[in-house]
Amino acid sequence: RRPFFMNTVELTLAFKIHSDTAGGADGMALWLVDQPIRPGDCFGASATWNGLAIFLDTYDNNMNGDNPRISVHRNDGTYSFDFASDGRPTELGGCSAAFHNSDKGFLHLYYEHGQLNLFVDPTGTGAWVRCMEPQTIELPKRFFYGISAATGGYSDFHDVISLHVNTMDAKFANNPNTIKDTMERPPLEVSNPELAKAVEEEKQRTAGGAATANAANAAAGAPVEPVVLLTTP
Repeated sequence: RRPFFMNTVELTLAFKIHSDTAGGADGMALWLVDQPIRPGDCFGASATWNGLAIFLDTYDNNMNGDNPRISVHRNDGTYSFDFASDGRPTELGGCSAAFHNSDKGFLHLYYEHGQLNLFVDPTGTGAWVRCMEPQTIELPKRFFYGISAATGGYSDFHDVISLHVNTMDAKFANNPNTIKDTMERPPLEVSNPELAKAVEEEKQRTAGGAATANAANAAAGAPVEPVVLLTTP
């Protein structure tokens, strides 16, 4: 229950949402909000919040045929989650993702320079895809992480396998307590194709390709040896 004060965030949630039936309900949520989450009817937490929420929604309330779906929502505390539309008024972006009843899924969020990116590997096979276009947002100055889940008329098991959280903030760069970075993340070819191409061209032109690639990542603001803040379990 201690708040985080980071300007940059990189995290990966490994999860499993499953049941004995093809369909399920309602889903799981990952929260980056200005207060610790409280019990409520929005995926197990309050339907009004200030901050960022990522919903792994298994029930198709609006009957669009696009669930299971992963979506990102920004709220300043003045809106209540709109269940009938699956939260479209607060949604920044999202994608359909076939994570229900897969052995494991991954969600990767990356926030730096005010830009939010979301990638998913819904079946845990390394098939990462961008889930939405980059969004310019402002996170609360301090925020708490939280995870919640809920069931409805249908039910699911909601398993949190791990949550890894990193930061690229410069003040943590030389932290002697840094632990080994074991985060699952999309390859550069998915997260930043243009940079991946530039790095590969530079490798071919120069010796010491690994050092050059790392320098190119740093110049472009990509995650380079981020500091691990939280790893669970």
